[in-house]
Amino acid sequence: MEMALAAATFIGTDAWNADLYGSLSISSRLSAAIKSSAAQLKIAGFFWKTNQKIESFLDRIDSAVRDAESAAAKGKSKNEPLDRVRVEKAVNQLLDLYLILDNVYQHCVRYRLNNFSRLAGGLSRLRRNADRVNELAMWLHDVLNPDFKDAFASAGAEFENGETVPASEVCR
Repeated sequence: MEMALAAATFIGTDAWNADLYGSLSISSRLSAAIKSSAAQLKIAGFFWKTNQKIESFLDRIDSAVRDAESAAAKGKSKNEPLDRVRVEKAVNQLLDLYLILDNVYQHCVRYRLNNFSRLAGGLSRLRRNADRVNELAMWLHDVLNPDFKDAFASAGAEFENGETVPASEVCR
C-alpha cells in the first residue's frame, strides 16, 4: 500500500503531467511520421526519442516509489489519502499512451518495419515500454480495487494456515 501512496503523490502533479503529455506528444509525432512514410533514419530518431522520454517518465515513477518505500521503512512515511479521481484519471491517461504506442507498434509491424535492422531494436524497445506503461496502468487500477487487496490478504492467510500449496508442488 505504501507503493500505491507513493505513486499517488506523484500522480497528477505538474511533473507527472509534463512527463505524460510529453510522452503522448512524442508518441503522436512518431505515429504521424510512420503514417506519412518518413525516412528510416527519421523514424529511428523518433523511436529513440520516444523510448528515452517514456523510460525517463517510468524511471521517475520508480524513483518516487523507491523513495516512499525507503521513507516508510524509516517510519517517515507521508500517509496522504489516496485520491481516487486523480488515480483514475492517471490510469486513463496511461491507457491512452499505451493505445498510441500499441497502435504505432502494430502499424510498424504491418508495414514490416521490424525487418529493417536500423528500426528493429527501437521498435522492440517501444513494445517493451508500451507494455510497461500498460502494466503501470493496470497496477494503479488494481490499487483502487479494495477486493484486490483483500484477495491477497486472504490468499496469504490461507497459505499461512496450510490451506493452499505452492503451485510448484502441484505442477510436478
